[in-house]
Amino acid sequence: MSTTTPQPPSSIDYAKLNHNLAIATVIICPALILLPPRKLDFYTFTLLSTTLLGGNQLAQDYTGRSLVVRVHEAAEQLKENSLRKKEERQKFQQKQMDQDREALVGKINMNIEGGKSSVLEELRRTQDEAGRAQWKVERDKREKEAAEEGRGYGDLIMDQVWEVWNWRKKTSDADEDENIDEEKKDGKR
Repeated sequence: MSTTTPQPPSSIDYAKLNHNLAIATVIICPALILLPPRKLDFYTFTLLSTTLLGGNQLAQDYTGRSLVVRVHEAAEQLKENSLRKKEERQKFQQKQMDQDREALVGKINMNIEGGKSSVLEELRRTQDEAGRAQWKVERDKREKEAAEEGRGYGDLIMDQVWEVWNWRKKTSDADEDENIDEEKKDGKR
């Protein structure tokens, strides 16, 4: 009597099984979601997750790249594009400032009669633009620091109001302690 031993399934069989199972989940799970009672609960989210996993497997089988890889590549591409645009914008602004500076120097060198007031106005205008650019950089820096500390825009607004109210003077703890001590002395008398 001869006995045959079952051979282990090969990786091709596993791949075919995964593919067929993915097709089944992409068809069956949405159908089960649509059956009554239609409600959002753990069961529905499980079926939806299974559908997404099956779709991801099918995308990887047909194209060689999964949906997760595609989303990651798209996010990286968006990040690169935004950095490139930011650099281009900064170069353009620097070029504009250089051109304005050259034009201003040209006007000063020409020493035109009655042109001194217009030269001063242009100088004041370029200084204002530089001040605004510096202010924007400082504001972005404060927003970034606040975000890292876990504070929001409301906290930034309150800090700004506090600075304006107190004329940019920050009270130290020693000043506050002296004020409290003086109030206590006045209350005891």
